[in-house]
Amino acid sequence: MGLPVGKLVVATNSNDILARFWRSGRYELVDSTPTPDGGLGADGGVQATLSPAMDILVSSNFERLLWYLTYESSNAAPDSDRRSFAGATIDGWMKSVKTNGRVEVPIEVLELARRDFLAERVSDDQVCVMRA
Repeated sequence: MGLPVGKLVVATNSNDILARFWRSGRYELVDSTPTPDGGLGADGGVQATLSPAMDILVSSNFERLLWYLTYESSNAAPDSDRRSFAGATIDGWMKSVKTNGRVEVPIEVLELARRDFLAERVSDDQVCVMRA
């Protein structure tokens, strides 16, 4: 359509699985980032917020984006092989999320994600300030 776009912003609330993915390359239901006291981040599970449309952990649109990024990063020659590779890879990753609660994507997939998107987490307090 000709609209010049630098990057698309993925906005999240305290249910920040997508912001954490763009930061670390890990798509995980529970935040495994160490806290200053040596513990781990959030306990997991969906938290009710002032922006309920984002109160989710697993986004089907994100799974579609991962498929595309995996397809783009594939070195398979025929297009049908690239599609098969992407489908099998995403199937494995989503099974890992269901069984282990997490998956870490290869750096080349994360770099492709960062090429066109950035992500930011906004708290309920910040939402209230923005509404004022």
